[in-house]
Amino acid sequence: MAWVEIYRFYHPVEAELVKSYLEAHDIPVQLLQEGAARAIGVYVGPFGTIHLLVPGQLRTEAEILLRDFLARARGADTATDEPGDDPAPWED
Repeated sequence: MAWVEIYRFYHPVEAELVKSYLEAHDIPVQLLQEGAARAIGVYVGPFGTIHLLVPGQLRTEAEILLRDFLARARGADTATDEPGDDPAPWED
């Protein structure tokens, strides 16, 4: 199974919340973070980055669920928001 990154977090609580949400919708999730960052509790810069990975074949479904989750967390009306309006946070 090939895993693909769909988002990056900078705080473990946020990452765990999204992980739980996706897993509740039957999307397997891996969270990857530099080992030293976890050990010393670094949540800034490149060492603090937490990568959210999902199986490649479930990428589209996971991205839709992620957008819905983030929109709700921000208080947006998901019924009127267009998917894909926000660029991926890791793309320049």
